[in-house]
Amino acid sequence: QRLAINSTTETPNGPISVVTDSLNIENFVTLFGTDSTLAGGKIDGKLLLSNYMVSPSFTGDIVVKRFRFQKTDIGDLNVNVFNQSANIITTKITLLNQYNDLLLTGNYNMKSKNPFDFNLIIKKLSAEITRKSRNLQE
Repeated sequence: QRLAINSTTETPNGPISVVTDSLNIENFVTLFGTDSTLAGGKIDGKLLLSNYMVSPSFTGDIVVKRFRFQKTDIGDLNVNVFNQSANIITTKITLLNQYNDLLLTGNYNMKSKNPFDFNLIIKKLSAEITRKSRNLQE
């Protein structure tokens, strides 16, 4: 497991690189509760945060391999995000395995009264996921 956070230059307010390699989600879940079975998987990814003191922007790709929710394999979660402009974050998220195939695309506008503009395409969704999420709400 590895989590590396580094400046890419010695310049104040210079870009910061965040890299994860096989980071175990269970370790973070147990920081906030005792149930390590709530979520699982391994995180690999790269994020680059720029101009964070003035007008933050970032780009990144994150993959959660074998994402699990309450011991149920949900699939591989792929997240791609970037700032389209100073106030708009654009994202593409996929969740994919033999039982699930979802795609979420769109924008989050930080200056809008209605900030979410997303499209969700569900090609396949396991009944097990809906059952587990319903149990969590109860």
